Parts: sequence; structure tokens; C-alpha cells
Amino acid sequence: MNVLLGILQGLLGVLYLVGGGMKVFMRTFPILTPIAAIGLAVEGVLFAGLHYKYAERSPMMFSLVLAALAAFVAYGRFVLTPL
Repeated sequence: MNVLLGILQGLLGVLYLVGGGMKVFMRTFPILTPIAAIGLAVEGVLFAGLHYKYAERSPMMFSLVLAALAAFVAYGRFVLTPL
């Protein structure tokens, strides 16, 4: 059991280091934020279409709201404050 906890503690330590390293890398690649937002918006619209096909209205609206929020982030990053 102690070996398993030691391995888990080591993995969590590596995750903390990766999380700290992301702050350094995001300054190098700021274009990734709007690209990811566009991908999420497209994915949300596709999922909304899938929910519409199976007549699931509540999940469809949730997917559309998330897609709209992601599209707003992409618009803000590309148009309002270009990188």
C-alpha cells in the first residue's frame, strides 16, 4: 500500500510541475486560446445537431450555450484584442 501511495505522490508532483510549466509555455503560444475556442464552438454545434436528431432538447440547449460562450471567447481573442 505504501508503494502505491508513493507512486501516486510522485505522479501528483509531476502534475504540479507541468501545471507550473504551462504558465511559461502559454506566453510562447498565445494563439492556442482562440484556436481551442473555435474547436470547442464547432464541437458544441455538432453535438447540438446530434441532440436535435434524437429529440433531446435540454442537452441541445446546453451544447448551444457552451458553443456560444466559446465563440464569444474566440471573437474576443481574434477581433477585440488581437494577439
